[in-house]
Amino acid sequence: MSSPYTSMDTISPAHSAHALVINPHVATAIWAIVLALACALVLIIAEMVKHRSEQEAKRRHKPPPS
Repeated sequence: MSSPYTSMDTISPAHSAHALVINPHVATAIWAIVLALACALVLIIAEMVKHRSEQEAKRRHKPPPS
């Protein structure tokens, strides 16, 4: 089984620069994971904001102590 990462390959014969070449399927999987983590983070932040606004609404509707 071959590794999804190949050794450092030259970009072109005329240049001495190197680039890490990644299998396209692995790159797609990495982007899918990054996107899923970003979506999860957005949902968590949205729930925190929702919870905070509900607490503030309850605090506003509470009658002052006499």
